[in-house]
Amino acid sequence: MDETVRGIHLATKGRVSEERARTRVYAMNDAFEDARVEGWEPLESAITGMPDPDDRHVVAAAVRGHASAIVTDNTKDFPETVLEPLGLHTRSSDRFLLDLLHRHPARAVACVAQTADKRGHPPVTTEGFLEALSASGAKGFVREIAPYFESGN
Repeated sequence: MDETVRGIHLATKGRVSEERARTRVYAMNDAFEDARVEGWEPLESAITGMPDPDDRHVVAAAVRGHASAIVTDNTKDFPETVLEPLGLHTRSSDRFLLDLLHRHPARAVACVAQTADKRGHPPVTTEGFLEALSASGAKGFVREIAPYFESGN
């Protein structure tokens, strides 16, 4: 989680302090109670063939948590040759969000609206939130979900 906090801080070029990023991470953990994986540490040393050995913990946690995919836009650091024998594959954040939209459109639309509404520092409109999602790489998701907000569905 510390890596996630640092990543948020760096990705926002310091606009989001590490303390505020930590608050976001805690909120994500609270919202998704079953998302935290424990007991992955003994598996980490068995993960070999990673371009960046510092990413082995991600694969170990995915295996321990019985995940089928690692959601990342950094696919080059998670080669299929390592993941496939473990029953894993990568999924881009855009593809992951599109999958959720296709499976549960009403819930996805509600989540986007709720997330935009909850953003208070600074406040953001749904349109602004969608623009930020698109800028972060979720262009396909935004292209498919935007009509729900434009037509009032």
